[in-house]
Amino acid sequence: MEARYDKRNIVPFGEWVPYREFLEPLFPVVSYVGAQSVAGTKPGVLAVTLDDGRGVRVGDLICFDVAYGETVYDTVRHGAQVLIVQSSNAMYTGTGQIHQQFAITRARAAELRREILVVTTTGTSGLINPDGSVVFTAPEAQPVSGVLDLPLRDNVTPATWLAPILDAGLPVITLVALAGTLTTARRRSPTP
Repeated sequence: MEARYDKRNIVPFGEWVPYREFLEPLFPVVSYVGAQSVAGTKPGVLAVTLDDGRGVRVGDLICFDVAYGETVYDTVRHGAQVLIVQSSNAMYTGTGQIHQQFAITRARAAELRREILVVTTTGTSGLINPDGSVVFTAPEAQPVSGVLDLPLRDNVTPATWLAPILDAGLPVITLVALAGTLTTARRRSPTP
């Protein structure tokens, strides 16, 4: 059986176009996006059998999936032992997006305390240590090949369970603080 992952976070105006029927006649460049993509729904954990028969669970993140915390955390929570970000940044050559994506990946490596291998066809490929430092990068848009030994990890950092709680709780805390500030301000305002 083949291992398969369908990208969960498709890029608006890159992989799909919202309100396409309305926008495409107004902006013909929208047609370059091609067919509408459909986002996957399952975590990117692939069960892979190595040549020696051992099984490894590979956490696969495609391109800007790495920017979405819940998607990244799901790979670890569902047993990924090795993390790989694969990407084709052809449409972003010459922009800051390629470096931004690599920087986000460095932050994820430190957050998860895991090595992350970045493999791109036209962007920046490289290996990132669990502290976010860069082991190496390949020159942008240059072919390179090699073999790396990556440790299998099963650690789960607080980020994988605490971040979703904070994501849900911070808006509530913000609203309560805002309401408290408004209430205090009204009490302090002079009465005419």
